[in-house]
Amino acid sequence: MSANTLSLLDAIKQRSSLHVLTNDVSIPDARIQEIVREAILHAPSPFNCQSGRAVVLLKDDHKKFWDIAHDAAKAAVPPAAFEKAFEPRVKMFRASYGTVGHAKRHGSLLARRHY
Repeated sequence: MSANTLSLLDAIKQRSSLHVLTNDVSIPDARIQEIVREAILHAPSPFNCQSGRAVVLLKDDHKKFWDIAHDAAKAAVPPAAFEKAFEPRVKMFRASYGTVGHAKRHGSLLARRHY
């Protein structure tokens, strides 16, 4: 392996996610929803089947979602791990303005196949 390859592998192994979240948003909710809708609609997909789906949760719906996530994680994760890793992140995400959930619709490619 070359020195450049090793540097890339080290960078991949040492990467981390940075989250700088706020609930101070100046973009109207309708504009947020429009941006997400257009991004999903125009994202590349196999055979242009547009199988991506998104749910935009803002304000109270967003907070309810993270309250449910908190309770589910607390019930499923050992207490020490929950307190150290899960609870701080859930609180951080809940304190933000909104959540966008993205998923692929299964079976959409098969449903469009012609036999």
